Amino acid sequence: IIEDFPHAEESYKVQDGYYEDLDRNGVRDLVLLLRIRDGVIVPDSYAESYLCIYMNDDSVYDKACAGYYFGLSQVLHGDVDQDGYTEIICSIFTGGNGGNGSAEKSILKYKDHILVPMSFPGDIPEELAGVADEGYLVKVLYGNGENKYKAVCDGLGQTVEFNGQNALYPDGSRVVRYIKEDEAAGGNCRGYTEFAILIKDGREYLLAKEFLTGEGGTSHCVGWATFLMDWDKNGTPYVLEFNVEEYKPDF
Repeated sequence: IIEDFPHAEESYKVQDGYYEDLDRNGVRDLVLLLRIRDGVIVPDSYAESYLCIYMNDDSVYDKACAGYYFGLSQVLHGDVDQDGYTEIICSIFTGGNGGNGSAEKSILKYKDHILVPMSFPGDIPEELAGVADEGYLVKVLYGNGENKYKAVCDGLGQTVEFNGQNALYPDGSRVVRYIKEDEAAGGNCRGYTEFAILIKDGREYLLAKEFLTGEGGTSHCVGWATFLMDWDKNGTPYVLEFNVEEYKPDF
């Protein structure tokens, strides 16, 4: 580590690590989350973080991340764009409840012994570039009846009806007594919160989720918007399928 980051001297910390055969060549690779303090002990919130990926005997890939980072929440790998090369998806947990800024996400293509950043699909307007998290704006409206909702994604021009639990007071009564179809109930905590590699029609795809809230606020989960992703031959990302995974509490 000190050879790759001379300024780290001896004041660094391996915050998290993950090792797996990411390119499926029989040799395990290494993903590290480092915190480097430039040789000076300062409060943790000022630590400089790096995502580091060691592939085979190649030079280390490093991405500087400003701010405090808790750990690697996910590291996935697969050929999600079907070009014959491995993509690596990393999500670093930074705190929060899944909203904007609660995770630092990367997707990288490993080709010709180099890791190259790719893009996720999303609807970030120009005025929010660099501020808004990856993902799509999703509006949550009331559906036709109790525990019925609609997820509306204008960026994709799609609406999905789904079941969710209306917000309740401790006595069991509904927080919103009179529900009117198509009135605003909530929305999404902007930003992909979870990823998965899916096998569909004999190939690998990347699936991302966004946390959907109801009328009870950010702690009131009614479901997860799901986005099945693909990339065209020019590397442009797009969404193949938009849907909602219903929330099923485990208590």
